Amino acid sequence: MNLSWIHGVQSGADRSWRARLLRRCLWVLSLAYGVVVLCRNVAYQTGWLRTRRLPAFVVSVGNITTGGTGKTPLVGWVVQALHALLLSEKPENQPQIAILSRGYGATTAGSNDEKAVLDRICPGVPHLQNRQRARIAAEWLASLLHVPTLKCPAIVLDDGMQHRQLARDVELIVIDATHPFGYGYLLPRGMLREPLSQLMRADWFLVTRSEMVSQQQLSSLREKLLKFVPQDRILEIEFRPSRLINMQGETRSLSELESVAYLPFCGIGNPTGFIQLLKHWLPAASAQMKGTLQIFDDHHHYTPQDLDELGLLANAHGARWLLTTMKDLVKIPQASSHGVEFWAVEIAPHFREGDERLRQYLKDRYESLNRSLMD
Repeated sequence: MNLSWIHGVQSGADRSWRARLLRRCLWVLSLAYGVVVLCRNVAYQTGWLRTRRLPAFVVSVGNITTGGTGKTPLVGWVVQALHALLLSEKPENQPQIAILSRGYGATTAGSNDEKAVLDRICPGVPHLQNRQRARIAAEWLASLLHVPTLKCPAIVLDDGMQHRQLARDVELIVIDATHPFGYGYLLPRGMLREPLSQLMRADWFLVTRSEMVSQQQLSSLREKLLKFVPQDRILEIEFRPSRLINMQGETRSLSELESVAYLPFCGIGNPTGFIQLLKHWLPAASAQMKGTLQIFDDHHHYTPQDLDELGLLANAHGARWLLTTMKDLVKIPQASSHGVEFWAVEIAPHFREGDERLRQYLKDRYESLNRSLMD
């Protein structure tokens, strides 16, 4: 099913009779979904469903909507921040940090695109993927019993907002400034995983793609988020492209996009965000874009036929490169297709301000937990 058409239906942009009828049907389904979510949240709040507390410092990075909010690079940032914190606390010992995720869209080999990207950002950091996240985390902690350390390990819970089985010490919620509240409806009518009232569980909000909206839109978004956290716990983040990279690890300057024709494609949660990023940060390269963005499903596993067709299409448009995201590149096992090379735009999160406040907050919460475990 076409992702752009789905968003057209959910957003209300598609005014056809079929879309209007479908929205009514989806609204009814979203009511049923909302009842299930409400019962689940009440069960956790009242203790009927139990939250498991592990002897570790747990930081959750999640979002309240489906689709790509830019969570993966921020998981990498949090891991790097914790690594620096633990290393400064006890430099003679290797910091014990793990990433914990469900592993949605994993291959038969047991890993998915997000793990592959995070392995590049955080080399050497274990990434535990399992639907039973609390159990596999406990097993990892048990394996550390022989490791000499006076500090408790840290776990970064990727996409953790809805995983309430595991207790966390810090809740970071990522909000995409371009689509902050999923069209205002719960799934499947909209993109909200939970009612907006559940944002009360946040410790901090990380507002991504802040550069893609006006200051007035950001101010309006801040006003809504101030209902849940103080002003200084709302951080604006930009995703800035840093370089081009291919599957062999070879790199090129971004400026080369200004002189090489390319065809863009991706299979991510927010595909239009990829084009927005290119146009915003690399406007001079827009003239070299050939054809339209080729969109695949989120977490799509590229087949030989997919890559063959992309190469033929690029040749038909006179493109020399097939340009994509890192989440897509890590799933492509070849350097080119029909003579057209695959290149990805590597991005990194840039905090407009406040990153040191967040680092200090993580440090204070970590030290507080460590003292309580030592008592």
